[in-house]
Amino acid sequence: MVAFYFKLLKIAISKNVTFGDGTKLSDFHVKFEEWRRLMNVIELPFVKKVGVQNGDDGKLMLEFKEDLCNHIKTIHAAAQFTLAETSSGEILQDLFPDLADKVIPVLRDSQIKFRKPAKSVIYAYPSVSEESRLKFEEQFNRNVRGFISVDVKVKDSEGVVTCTGTFAWFVQRL
Repeated sequence: MVAFYFKLLKIAISKNVTFGDGTKLSDFHVKFEEWRRLMNVIELPFVKKVGVQNGDDGKLMLEFKEDLCNHIKTIHAAAQFTLAETSSGEILQDLFPDLADKVIPVLRDSQIKFRKPAKSVIYAYPSVSEESRLKFEEQFNRNVRGFISVDVKVKDSEGVVTCTGTFAWFVQRL
């Protein structure tokens, strides 16, 4: 059925369909494609600016660069937070691929504890408890929205935990 709608959308775009307000369907499609591209977490403008990227092992990482350092020459707390928060969003996409393009996730709350100075490349290790996943699925199926918490450990290249955080997401169906 979905394939049918995409085929119909393609035909409508090729026929240059316009809405009552003058907006062309092709303009909407371009905006939708841009939104889909931005749902790749490392393509978000701020995330790109900070430099979060995919590591060889598939984990999100942040290189040790001078422009990310603080006054004591370690990776700035804000850069570490960005890596951790971004990975918390990415794991939700991995856990619930069937919700892609159907929901808007919004970070509602976060707690982070900085444990050791980050003096080298850092990697994010997000996780969601089975209990949290099941509770979210129950809420979402009942109310078309729900809350889910993601725990993240950020480790340096030696495996030292530089910070830990919990990120609470509110997810609403479009």
